[in-house]
Amino acid sequence: MNIFWNIFELTVNIFEAANVMYFVCTFLNGNIRHKGEYRYWIIGSLIYATTTTILNIITDYEGVLLFVYVAIVFLYSLLFLNGTILQKLFISVFQLACLVLVSNVITNLVTYAVKAPLTQVYSESGWIRLLTVILVQITDFYLFQILIRIFRNKDVHLRKTEWILLLSIFLLSTTIIVLIQLAQLKNDLTKNTRILLLFADVCIVIINIITIKIITLLNQQYHTKMENELLHTKLQYQTQYTTAVQQQEESVKKQRHDIKNSMTVLHKLAEQGDMNGIRKYIQQYIEHYHTDISFVHTNHDIVDAIINTKLSYAHEMGINTVCLIDSNLPKISDTDYCSLLGNMLDNAIEASQNNKNSPEIILEMVSTNTQLRIRVKNKIQKSILNTNPYLRTTKSVPRKHGYGISILKEIAARYDGSTDFFEEDSYFIAQVVLYTTSEKTRNLKEPVYK
Repeated sequence: MNIFWNIFELTVNIFEAANVMYFVCTFLNGNIRHKGEYRYWIIGSLIYATTTTILNIITDYEGVLLFVYVAIVFLYSLLFLNGTILQKLFISVFQLACLVLVSNVITNLVTYAVKAPLTQVYSESGWIRLLTVILVQITDFYLFQILIRIFRNKDVHLRKTEWILLLSIFLLSTTIIVLIQLAQLKNDLTKNTRILLLFADVCIVIINIITIKIITLLNQQYHTKMENELLHTKLQYQTQYTTAVQQQEESVKKQRHDIKNSMTVLHKLAEQGDMNGIRKYIQQYIEHYHTDISFVHTNHDIVDAIINTKLSYAHEMGINTVCLIDSNLPKISDTDYCSLLGNMLDNAIEASQNNKNSPEIILEMVSTNTQLRIRVKNKIQKSILNTNPYLRTTKSVPRKHGYGISILKEIAARYDGSTDFFEEDSYFIAQVVLYTTSEKTRNLKEPVYK
């Protein structure tokens, strides 16, 4: 029997570890079957199963030692998996919260139903423990499968504060349930008290579900609001671009008319052999000739609209502008182009207006088969990063501004890319790199506005 129970316990530990780590790897890496990243899953499962086996030898119920699992998963995800620090910390706590919630609720239900003490489940080998462990593992398996489907189907991009809020809720919930279970193990409680504590466990589960739902809804409302604002901005850009193009066409017509008249005058002066008159006329023409800003033309209309609108405004403000742009840009979301270029150029224009010494903006957009690099450079008189290293907004109402950098980082993360801010040769440089061939990029769709 001892051999049977040892084999059973080891099998359960391996199954639980494989189930948990599959969920963790899928949450942070996407579809591990598609990517062929079985090795990460296997390594993580072995580490998790080994940890469980060691803790089971040390004690019957781990209690506060359960948080060792958080540390193991977090360190493992840092070494092998994708995602932000907050995402990795969240999934480390979340997987433990799921295990603890399921284990404690199922254990209390079974022991209450068969009228057996909790110690019989945790420390004694028998059919009650066998039934409880099997029910817990089956519930865990289906719970994680449901969560995987939810996370795959829901395109929710949580903000930093939302990750922290969820993390705090799950951490506190897990701690409370562990303390409740320890209290039941160390004290001979009455039947009514056990019912109340079981009801408390269920209430904590419900609170967690409601919290997730509320945060998800608030997040979706926030992104819907942002997308609607971007749509409005996009339409403004298109309208301004159309107007600018019409103005340029009118300007070209006027220039053609002026050139025709100038050629007539020059022709008459040439017939008269008046070389001094020709030179004088040409000199006057050059002095009074105004060159309009050149228009950018790519394969993406919204990019043309944004760049030409912003740089036309910069030209009016007396800011010299230079563009180095590939004509064949990748077809990423219009709203992402709108957010990236709009924020980066707005920041550069605002900074250049404070530069009274030859202000200049250089826009570079370089596209390859695998990535798009957007770099906006504006000339500076003194270092920005020395006085404002975190690039906090300096506007009079900070709560209404200061979202530009976080938006750039959020978009870059969706394309497995990066954002950088640095200074070089008297220029402040904002750079965003997007990987246009990643699986995330292929799955991104243009958002539906409501």
